[in-house]
Parts: sequence; structure tokens; C-alpha cells
Amino acid sequence: MNTRKLIQDIGIVSIVLAGARILGFVREILIVPRFGLKHALDAWNIASSVPMILTTLLTTGILSIVFIPIFTKYVINQDYKALNRLIGVLLSIITIGFSIVVVLGIIFAKPIILLQTRPSTSPETIAIAVRLFKIMMPTFLLMAWSGLLTAIHHSFQRFVLPVFGSLLVNVSVVTFFLLFTDLIGVDALAYGFLVGSFFQLLIQLPGVFGKNLKLNINFEMRHPALIGIGALIIPVLLGSGIQQIKIFFEKYLASGLAMGAVSAYNTAWKVGQLPLSIFVMTVSMIIFPLFAESVAKNKPDALKHNILWGLRLISFIIIPAAIGILVLAEPISVTLFQRGAVNFESALRIAAPLAIFSIGLLPWSYTAVLLKVFYSMGDTKTPVWIASITVPFLIGIELYLVRWGIIGIAVGSVIAAFLSMLLQVIMVRKKIGNFGLSSLLASVIKATIAAGFMGIVVWFISQKLSKLVLDMSSNTGRILSLSFAIIAGIVVYIVVMYLINGREVREVFANLRRNKK
Repeated sequence: MNTRKLIQDIGIVSIVLAGARILGFVREILIVPRFGLKHALDAWNIASSVPMILTTLLTTGILSIVFIPIFTKYVINQDYKALNRLIGVLLSIITIGFSIVVVLGIIFAKPIILLQTRPSTSPETIAIAVRLFKIMMPTFLLMAWSGLLTAIHHSFQRFVLPVFGSLLVNVSVVTFFLLFTDLIGVDALAYGFLVGSFFQLLIQLPGVFGKNLKLNINFEMRHPALIGIGALIIPVLLGSGIQQIKIFFEKYLASGLAMGAVSAYNTAWKVGQLPLSIFVMTVSMIIFPLFAESVAKNKPDALKHNILWGLRLISFIIIPAAIGILVLAEPISVTLFQRGAVNFESALRIAAPLAIFSIGLLPWSYTAVLLKVFYSMGDTKTPVWIASITVPFLIGIELYLVRWGIIGIAVGSVIAAFLSMLLQVIMVRKKIGNFGLSSLLASVIKATIAAGFMGIVVWFISQKLSKLVLDMSSNTGRILSLSFAIIAGIVVYIVVMYLINGREVREVFANLRRNKK
């Protein structure tokens, strides 16, 4: 990938992902006040968890992790004929396999929902969740097809079309919510997700088959790459499955608390993950093929360079975002959600776990990048080993801390995130040697100092404006106060960061203008 294209892709992907996540944000802002922290919203959050997780796993997870390193080798060697045959047989396997999954999911919808809930969950919530889950089941096949197309695009280092897919999913859900909620209630969200999944597939079709690749559906089960894919996909499925236990377990714990606990926890999680889903996803998405290319060309120095560059870049963005969310958790929650069926007290239920999640943003961000290092090297066992340690640890600590309600669940999630990050750093260093940890630590400390100054200014401005200038009983006043505090915080962070670490910041961003090594 040439330098100019790298810059363009990072810019375009960041903008499109930002649009997708902001729309997802708008979706939550509309949905939560409309339904309130009650049965229908809890049912939606329970029923949509499996399809949402599958979206992540298939379009940016399992299929990409397994396919991209293998596809990349064929692309580098320009062996398009073998790649074409491989894609054809994978398309056949995915179509048959996931069609069976869809049918079984519809048949066993109720047992699947019951696995995610506690006995104290209301029958009304379960009945609605089962209905929504059945509506969304066909998305499993659509997302599997989308995941294959995403892997093809990324292997050719094309990132723009795939990322538009997530934007269309949120556009569809918001559109169906606005047009059909009064007619069919919460079911509108499920139908919106289904239609959006179809458009996510459709938008990726242009450019996939053409000069180098032809649509060639076949059943060539002896293709040599299938053995390698099978060897990779089983550990990846295990690792991803272990990780997803976390999400199901946390919703299971929350479902046994007061009504609305699942929705409050889930809403806080989505808001807190916004910086990761925009910026970190962009960096990890674009840097993964670069990792794979460095490994395929046997350039360990280039791999180390890209790892350090990616982690430092993420640090400069995520650390101030984390401190900003920590300081502004209450005004963010009140501004976004205090309307309709959500009163001030309900909004505060979202603020507490949101503040805690902000502390875990950095380890979650590093994890997203470091996992791609293992997968680019064809190592799928180490992530499984790490997950097999961190997830049981998380379950144990959350079972103990659930006595604090959703706050305890959030604390357990963050503690487990730090443990996972520590294990990943140790194992990456063991595999490739030192990749500049001392330099990375210095960057983190300097960014934290600058973000600390920012946090003080943001808190002071937010407190003063809420008491002096604006009518905080109105949503307009809250929005203006929050916006001014955020803008002032960004300015302060940039100024302080350049004063204490200007040279390093320029070096990191200058790498976008150089040819990669």
C-alpha cells in the first residue's frame, strides 16, 4: 500500500466509522427514551446480543482473522487462480453451514434466550426476546457472506466499501425505528437490523469479482488451503467463543437485578465503547493486513515498527477520550438519555458503569491491536490460552462483585481487561522480542499527564456552566455546556501534549507520510 492511499484509507474509514457509530449512538438516544428501562428494551438487548456479536465476529472477527493472512499470501504471489478456487469452495461451505444454523436458531430460539437470562427474568421479557430473535436469525447467513467479502477486500488492502456496511446497518435500524415503531413496536428494530444486514452484503459486491477474481462456486474440498483454514478456525472459534461468554454472562447477571439493569448496563457499554469502535477499529482494521504482509515477506523489523506505531497512535487518542468520559460520565448520560420515559434517576444509572468503563478503554484498545499480531503470524492458540485464563477470572470476580449491582459487573470487566492486556504484551514480546515497550510506556505517561490537565479543565468548566450560565433544566442548555467543555478539553490536551511531547507526536503522525519499511 502506498503512503497516500494509507492516509486516505485511514481518513475515509475513520469518517465512515464515525458516521456509523454516531448513528448507533443516535439509535440508542432514540430507543432508550422511547421504550424506557423496561421489558421491551431489556428484551431487545437480550435478543440482539447474539446477532450483534455475530456481526462483529464475522465481519471484523473470525472470518477476517482466519482468511486475511491466507488470502494475502495468494495476493502477494499473484496466484489468483488458486485464490479464486478457494473463495468458491468457502462460499459453498458458508452457504450450507449457516443456512443450517439459521433453521436451528429459529427452532430453538426460546432455549437460546433462556440461556441468556436468569430465572427471575419476567416471562414478558422472554416472550418478546424470543420473537425478536427469530426475526433476526437470517442475518446469520447474510453476515457470514459479508465476512467473506470483507476478508477479500482487506486482502487486497481495500477498506472503504466494507466499512460502509456497518453504516448501512445503523441507517436501516434508525429508519425502521422512526417509520414503524408506532405500528409494530420494538419489532421495528429487529426488521431494521435484518434489512440493514442485507444492504451490508450488497454494498460490498462491487469490486470483489472482476479482473483478478471470478465467481466460481465449487466443492473442491481438497484445496490445500482448506487444511490450514481448518487448523486456524477451530482455535479462533474457541478463543472468540470464550471471549463472548463474558458478554452473555454479564447480561445474565444483570437480568437478575432490578428491571432495566440489562438496558442500563448495555447502554453504558455502547456509549463507552464509542472511541474504540471509531478510532481503534480503524487502526486495527488497516494495520492487520500490514502485519500479515510483514510476516509473509519475513520482515520482523517492519512488524515491530507497525506494532509500536499503532499502539502509540492509539494511546494519544484513547487516553484523553477515557479521561474525558470519566469526568463527564454524568452530564453525558443525562444529556443523551434524560427525556421521554427516562428520568434523571434512570439516566444516572447509566452514568456509573459508563465512568467505570472509561478506565478500561486503553487495555481494550491495546488488546484489539495485539490480537492481530498473533493472528498475522498464524498463531491462534495463544489468544485461546489467554482467554481461557481471563474469562474464568472475570466470571469469578463478577460473581463476587455483583452484590454492588451493575457497577460491580463493570468493575470486574475492567479488571479482567487489564489482565488480558498484560498477558498479551508478555506473549507478544516473547514471540518477537522487544518492540519498544519503554518508548510506549513513556508515551502513555506523557499522554496521561496531558489528559489529566485536560480532565481538570473539563470538570471545572462543566461544573461552572451547570451552575452559572446555562439553563440546565433544558436539554439545549445541557448540550451547549457539554459541547463547550469537550471542545475546551480537546484544545487544552493538544496544547499541553505538544508542550511536553511535541517531537514524539510529530514522529508518530509523520509515519503516515512515509513509506512503510
